Amino acid sequence: MFLKKVKSRLSQISYRLAITYLCFFIPCYLITFGVFYAWTSGFLESRDQDLIEARITQYQEIVEKEGVEGLKRIYSDSKMRSGASRFLLQILDTNGNELFFHMSEELEQEFENVQEQLKISRNLKNGKWFYLESKDHDNDAIEVKTVILNNNLRLNVGASTDSRDELLEKFQGIFLTIFIPLLFSSILFTIIIAKKFLSPINNLSSLIKEIKGGNLSPRAKLPQFQDELYELTSTFNDMLSQVEYLIEAMKDTLDNVAHDLRTPIARARLAAELALKSGSPEKLKIAAEESVENLDNILKMVQTIMTMSGLNTKTYSLNKEKFPANKIIEEIVELYIFVAEEKHITIISNCSTGTIVFADRLMVRQALANLLDNAIKYSPHNTQVTVECYTEGPEVCFIIKDQGQGISADDMPRIWERLYRGDKSRHEKGFGLGLSLVKIFIESNDGQVTVESTEGKGSIFKVKFPLV
Repeated sequence: MFLKKVKSRLSQISYRLAITYLCFFIPCYLITFGVFYAWTSGFLESRDQDLIEARITQYQEIVEKEGVEGLKRIYSDSKMRSGASRFLLQILDTNGNELFFHMSEELEQEFENVQEQLKISRNLKNGKWFYLESKDHDNDAIEVKTVILNNNLRLNVGASTDSRDELLEKFQGIFLTIFIPLLFSSILFTIIIAKKFLSPINNLSSLIKEIKGGNLSPRAKLPQFQDELYELTSTFNDMLSQVEYLIEAMKDTLDNVAHDLRTPIARARLAAELALKSGSPEKLKIAAEESVENLDNILKMVQTIMTMSGLNTKTYSLNKEKFPANKIIEEIVELYIFVAEEKHITIISNCSTGTIVFADRLMVRQALANLLDNAIKYSPHNTQVTVECYTEGPEVCFIIKDQGQGISADDMPRIWERLYRGDKSRHEKGFGLGLSLVKIFIESNDGQVTVESTEGKGSIFKVKFPLV
């Protein structure tokens, strides 16, 4: 049970960050301590050696002026002895015989066989340093320098390293006193900070779990600072809003598709049933023709929806090419001229030549054809529809203007929605895909489409493409 809790804790990012921090912090702290310790130890050693060398210089001057007896006489002075309490002094003749030796009572208590250990100096060169061992087996308890004087006498001067060792021990104690609390406080601080900074991710995790339950309405709380986690949370909220919108749109689409498919399917089924009951070959033929027409409409609707979905998801390949704008206008006007004549509607075409558009020709043609079809469909008899194209700055503009019933203020914000049909358009045949298809086709080709409409006076649709 305990191991599971430990494993669970270690699997959390905050604890892993704390461990990573420790793996970096401890070596850095130890290296820093090692550098300072080596520097401090070197500084103290250099200071002690400077003091010993100062004593050597002092003793050398006395010996050269007054001889060994003079050093003995002066050294017997109480003030001199008190100043040399931590120093060791030995003078040897050229044969290695001891002429003078002094060692304070404090040092004598800590050392034994000192004079025996000093014999090593007889084989050392001038100016060499060596160490004496204490009773407690401290190998460097006394630091000694051996010097050969001008009269070939050997002078050994040493000093205890106790004060230096005490300072270094205090330094080690300070290190441990600082290191242990700093270590635990660093772990705690790292975990707290990590949890603080990772709280947006935890919020996102909780939100995702809630979303899995089917609730798309909640949003993640934005962090206080506008950092990478802020961008992540904001992007996630935007994505969630888009997903919610797409799901709602999908539900509406499915509802509308189901509603609009029901009518042609029911008509085809009813025609087939009546024809079968009658047994008349003529009625069977008519029923088959109606069924084919209804199935063609259903197939057209499904293909249109699939094309629109492909454009929305960027999976539909565009076949862009350069083509004259006036040619497209001529084609769609020629296509709908007879439909307009049936309602006694005059189509006025005015398009400048030489204007080139770079886009998917079939898509542009179908989009403009849908707009012209709507203009004719929703215009009363004995009116006119104007189709124009011209250059306006860096853009090519297509204008389709009618004198129809116009678009109401309530319907205007929703006319581009897929499968949406206004109240005034429900008596006309169609699936409500015309304007949404126009918008997707135009925008997929880097264009834009806008509309101006006054209810009862008609509408003006304007399509723009970048000028080649």
